[in-house]
Amino acid sequence: MIDRFYNYPVLKSIIIDLVNYDFSSFNKLHDFIDTHGGFDAILNTQNRFHLLHNFIKLYYPQFIFELFKGWIFGGFSPENGLFPAQPYRLPENAPLTFVAGVIPEFVQRTYLLQVDSKHFVIQYGKGHISSESTPKVIWETVLVPSALHA
Repeated sequence: MIDRFYNYPVLKSIIIDLVNYDFSSFNKLHDFIDTHGGFDAILNTQNRFHLLHNFIKLYYPQFIFELFKGWIFGGFSPENGLFPAQPYRLPENAPLTFVAGVIPEFVQRTYLLQVDSKHFVIQYGKGHISSESTPKVIWETVLVPSALHA
């Protein structure tokens, strides 16, 4: 059943990282899948993310951030999903620290979210969020509540 995770490169890298961290995680994940719906629970990619999210929260919370990056770079909605984000107006001179991704020449959408008590800005360039060719970048920042949109 874990081959379903290997069919999706973003999840494959997380599984490999888990196994490198703890070899027994492979068997734990297989058992976890069996007790949470088995094969039917992993038929679509979003369900795989949700299942892996629950597994990681329970056994390996230090890997939550890797799953967050996978969700974003996998092209899933920043507003509706494992890590809900809000549209955000980035203040001028906001303190940003590059985390991962490709910095777009032109930013089309910006979101703010919190993962592991840290705040992150996600920016998308021109194109569809789910497209691999759309530049996506994750920055760590300091929260500026007055810049949030409703």
